[in-house]
Amino acid sequence: MGARRTKQPMIAISSHRPFANNSEYAANQERAAQSLQAQFNVSNIYYVGHYEDGLNSEKTMFIRPEGTHPTIKSMADFASKLSAEYVAILNADIVLGSAIAEVEKRMHDMALPAATSYRYEFDPEDYPNLDGAVHHHEVRGMDIFIANPGIWKLVAKDIPETLWFGHQTFDSWLCGYFCHHLGYGFRQFTDMRCVFHPKHGGRLTPFSPQIKNDSPYFTRAKRPSPL
Repeated sequence: MGARRTKQPMIAISSHRPFANNSEYAANQERAAQSLQAQFNVSNIYYVGHYEDGLNSEKTMFIRPEGTHPTIKSMADFASKLSAEYVAILNADIVLGSAIAEVEKRMHDMALPAATSYRYEFDPEDYPNLDGAVHHHEVRGMDIFIANPGIWKLVAKDIPETLWFGHQTFDSWLCGYFCHHLGYGFRQFTDMRCVFHPKHGGRLTPFSPQIKNDSPYFTRAKRPSPL
């Protein structure tokens, strides 16, 4: 029997691109928002960005952004201040399957401080059928990190300012940081098949030239043990 819960179970944080800028991204983000609202047992969903009707729900709140892309430091700092057992930071186009509820339960029962998953890629034309979604093992990107607020507080203190949400390498830093500081307290739940990413183009990463990869945590990243 797991410990009795005294806080909200899980809160989600993401950051979206304006719908008017790209119709493909708009469709991907709206689809993902619907999965959060329907599948993910969250008490609140926060988006760092301006209001979009396609993302809104009774669970949703919008946070005024500073610039076009928030830093991971700012998102971790916000996550650290939330009253919840866990806070998930995830990309705005990620569709979450119903097994995420079992992930949350296992983390709670194990008192696990943090977890992540590699993604399964699907063709948006096949949605909502995700049976054909594929985990490409050569793709090492992680689109979701779940941790308790205390862990996010440590991340906010230590992560460089030069890592932006929606850009490359921040997931490598987080993975290395969690592997180094948490060991087996950091797990991956890829085999539970609940993190899905649509095939798409149109990526926009304006701060890539400013990203620095000189932190030692980049070299400490490894595949976490299964949940």
